[in-house]
Amino acid sequence: MALFGQYGLLTLDSFPLKKHSAWQLFCTLREDLMDRDKLLAEAQAFFCRGMATGYAAGATATPVFGDTDWKRFGCREGDLRLEDRYYVNSSNAKSVGETRIYHASRLIWFMSYGGFYKKEAIPCLKAALMANYTKGEFYAGRGQNEYTQDGYLYMIVTDNSGRIGFDRFFAREAIFRAGTKDGVEAPIPFGRHEVWGISLI
Repeated sequence: MALFGQYGLLTLDSFPLKKHSAWQLFCTLREDLMDRDKLLAEAQAFFCRGMATGYAAGATATPVFGDTDWKRFGCREGDLRLEDRYYVNSSNAKSVGETRIYHASRLIWFMSYGGFYKKEAIPCLKAALMANYTKGEFYAGRGQNEYTQDGYLYMIVTDNSGRIGFDRFFAREAIFRAGTKDGVEAPIPFGRHEVWGISLI
């Protein structure tokens, strides 16, 4: 940071404050923020790579130890570990899930999702998710907006704040198919989910 004073160009290095504890604290905080941003960028890219090998890719989930009603997918790269787990109510097909990212055993990121989809809409859902994951694009952790497959349409909208980024987000997604209602052409819903997530660093 530089300033113009009566003696010409001044920098923060010119001031005795540099040796003061407040200056050292400022430098530490700045370095922490830079490290945080770098780690979140790495975690975001890792999220897309990891999710592209799980549910959306058609991989086989494994039971969660100690709670076999839940199923999970997981992967690891260096100090980063991803765990995506979900539960489906067999009586009505409603489901919930959560995705966690750890760095060196510390939880640094969390996402939760839940809702209902009819079975015939699942291929479109998986394809919409893969469309983003394989390109490394993060949109509220979910699929490509207005993705179409075999007559189905996947759509996702954010809350009024427009938050879709990795740091904090909330969105609703749904799948529709063209049809008629009361003799009028109208999109027929085949399910929806809500999703939200937040960085913990």
